[in-house]
Amino acid sequence: MSRKEEIYRSSYEELQRTMENQLEAYARVNQLAVDLAKIDLLVVSAILAGISISGLALSIPLVAGLLSFLYALWCCARIYEPRSFARGIGAGAVDEIDDAVQDGRDIEEHYRELMFSYKEAISYFTSAHSSVKSTFRNALWSSVTAIVFFSLVFVRNLRTYPYSVDVVFLFVVPVVLLWGKDKYGEN
Repeated sequence: MSRKEEIYRSSYEELQRTMENQLEAYARVNQLAVDLAKIDLLVVSAILAGISISGLALSIPLVAGLLSFLYALWCCARIYEPRSFARGIGAGAVDEIDDAVQDGRDIEEHYRELMFSYKEAISYFTSAHSSVKSTFRNALWSSVTAIVFFSLVFVRNLRTYPYSVDVVFLFVVPVVLLWGKDKYGEN
């Protein structure tokens, strides 16, 4: 095996592993989104059941919490949206490769073309995965925001305070959680 052939072959194999790792990472985020959506649906169901049983009045924190959960569910649905990711050489290249081999293409050129076939797919997938990860982070932090708002509903039922405090919470809670989202963001 020539030195160039070995370089192209090893590069192609590494790019193939990179693509497999990317697909695995996407599947992991997709599964996390499904799990988060299930948890959010259970929590919303429990909250709505609690509201109907205890006769809680509509309040700003309650509405803000429900809206936060709805946004989280929407984000999870966006992640789960089916996507297709082109990768590798594709079915159309089979005949082309066969013709090239029949015409005398050497193994070095073959591995070189395989290597370049993964370049665009990996680049596209990197961008798509980054977007999906960002959407999942939005869903996660929106769920945390909802939980904080529902905690405030619980506090409101234990201790009465002016409704103007709810308005303050309506602005303070998202700002603090957005700060947290940015602080513990992309690694």
